[in-house]
Amino acid sequence: MECLQGTSMNKQSATLSIAIAIIAIIVLFGSRFFVSVPAGHVAVATLFGKVQDKPYQEGLTIPVNPLFNFTLYDIREKELK
Repeated sequence: MECLQGTSMNKQSATLSIAIAIIAIIVLFGSRFFVSVPAGHVAVATLFGKVQDKPYQEGLTIPVNPLFNFTLYDIREKELK
């Protein structure tokens, strides 16, 4: 009888460990799955040094490849004085 309880405990602890690992991955890498571009800016993504064709307009974009690196560019009109 105790052997069955031990097996049940092992399954529960394995399930708990997997759940904790998944939550940790989401917390650590979750912010890499979206990009927020401020007003008046555009974001350009690069993947391993190669510029992606599609620029990201202002606002929140979900989902995004977590391997992208983003560069923000100010596209507001500037007045010369």
